[in-house]
Formats: sequence, structure tokens, C-alpha cells
Amino acid sequence: MYDNQKKKVRGANRKANSIIKKLELDTMHFPNNLENKSYFHFHIPSSQDFINGAKTPNYVREQVTQAMVDCTNHLYHMKPKDIPFCKIVVVFDFADLFDSQIVIFLDEEYYKSFFIRDTDSQRWNLLDKECQALKQWNIKIPEHFSLRGYSEQISEDTYNYSGELWFIGELE
Repeated sequence: MYDNQKKKVRGANRKANSIIKKLELDTMHFPNNLENKSYFHFHIPSSQDFINGAKTPNYVREQVTQAMVDCTNHLYHMKPKDIPFCKIVVVFDFADLFDSQIVIFLDEEYYKSFFIRDTDSQRWNLLDKECQALKQWNIKIPEHFSLRGYSEQISEDTYNYSGELWFIGELE
């Protein structure tokens, strides 16, 4: 996953705290102006070079991962009662943590179709194994949230990708 080299990253704690504070600020209030939207999402407020960097200590990724789960839980508890449909999840790509995000689904049909990826260009297959990163980093998942993993294959003209996506949140 990540190759932790011995060389220290200057300001890693400060950068991690800054990312977590920005996540907490972004999710302090439930987003408004959601009318006519199928979903709303938040990305990790970090540079790709830092969060995915080989020299960034794993404890930084662990702290940011836990903060994203905690912020998802915070949004879950703040869900307005007047929204007809609302499911909140966080999705992690541990090979490219920068691509991880918190997603608020606002349309039931979109939510149901989101997890169906079965075309020649993109395919998701449900995984029946544990997520090693979550286990290794001892990430705490609230009891009312579910965990679901998918293997992902993307095949386009000049691009091929294979990886895993892990979802935590309202998945039932």
C-alpha cells in the first residue's frame, strides 16, 4: 500500500491536524441548497502529494481516515428530517487516499444505481474479505454503519486500473 521510508516529513503532525480541522469545519453543519441534486460530496482537504506521499507517515493516513469516518457519523446525526431520501457514506480508496470522499446521497434511484457498475469500461465486484487497512489502523466504525468493499476494474482506450473501494456508512 504505502512504502514508509525512514526520512521524516516536515510538519506531518501540523498538516494532519490542518486536514482534520478542515474536514471538521466542512462537516460542522449539514449542507444546504441540496434541492435538485442526486448527491453531494466532500473530498479530503489535502494535497495529493502529501496524503499519498511515500514519506508521509502511516499514522497521518490513519488519523485522516478516522476523522473522515467521524465526520460522516457527525453528518449522519445531523440529517434533517425533511429530506425525503438521504444516505451518508464515506468511500475509501486506500491505494490513492486522495480520491476518498464523504458522499451524501439525496436520490434513492441514484443511490441504488450507484453501486451497480457492470460495463466493459467499469466493473465493481463485491468483496467478501476484511479491509486490511481499516483493521491494521484500528479504525473505529460506529455500530449503526455498515462496511462494504468492491474490487474495481476500469478499462478505457489508453487507461487500465484495478483496485479496491471501501464504503462505510448507511449501506442497507
